[in-house]
Formats: sequence, C-alpha cells, structure tokens
Amino acid sequence: MDVLSLLADGFATSLSPFNLFIVVIGESKPAEGAEELLVELLKQGSKIGLLTRNNAINIEVTLKAAGLYDYF
Repeated sequence: MDVLSLLADGFATSLSPFNLFIVVIGESKPAEGAEELLVELLKQGSKIGLLTRNNAINIEVTLKAAGLYDYF
C-alpha cells in the first residue's frame, strides 16, 4: 500500500511523524542499474561504502526497501 492510500484511509493520521517517515522511505526503489553495478564492482574486488548525512535507522530501512542492504 502506498503512502497516499494510507493517508486516504486515515491510517497515517494515527502514526507519529517518525513512523510516517519510515512508511515513506520504506517504498524506496534503487536507481536503474544500481544493483547490477554493485554486483559487478564486488566481483572485481572493489570495496563498497556509503556516505550520507542520514542516521543509521533511515539508511538501514531505505537500503532494505530498495533491496540493496546486503551489498553493504
């Protein structure tokens, strides 16, 4: 269910702003070719890192939702 549907159903109004944010980022999708690039870089022995100003919880939720968590 997307965030707009949650709002329309009144579900999101019962969530705290933090939980609503988690619902929103839980819909993350990777950029086209991102997973293939990570796979190829790791095959070549490259070290992969992530630089962000986000906090650890947001990073974990976003990467898991995008299906990229296990590459880091």
